[in-house]
Amino acid sequence: MEDAARERRARLAALRQGNVIETGPLDPTVAVASPGLEPTRREEFAGLEPVTVSLEEKAKETLQTLVVESGPVGLTELAPRKANWDLKRDLEPKLEKLEEVTQTRIRQIIRDRMAQSSV
Repeated sequence: MEDAARERRARLAALRQGNVIETGPLDPTVAVASPGLEPTRREEFAGLEPVTVSLEEKAKETLQTLVVESGPVGLTELAPRKANWDLKRDLEPKLEKLEEVTQTRIRQIIRDRMAQSSV
């Protein structure tokens, strides 16, 4: 077990340094397994054709179909629905402070009037 650990450390050190390690030819009958998945054999995939469509070509095709289906996009669809949303966001904290001061002043005026009427 220690030998396997030493070999693994050596492989990892070589990979960190950028050295490529020869592991030998791959055996097509060896089962490749992932945790939680059934093992599959490389032979099952031997007859399949490699994927030749690049990701860019697939994205272009998808984009073209979306553009054809949705039609041209107008300027009104790109603009935000409410033009002043950012102003509301920026002014909200200031308005909260102002509301507190206003309520305090209103209470003070009511107290003064009540004190004046009772005298």
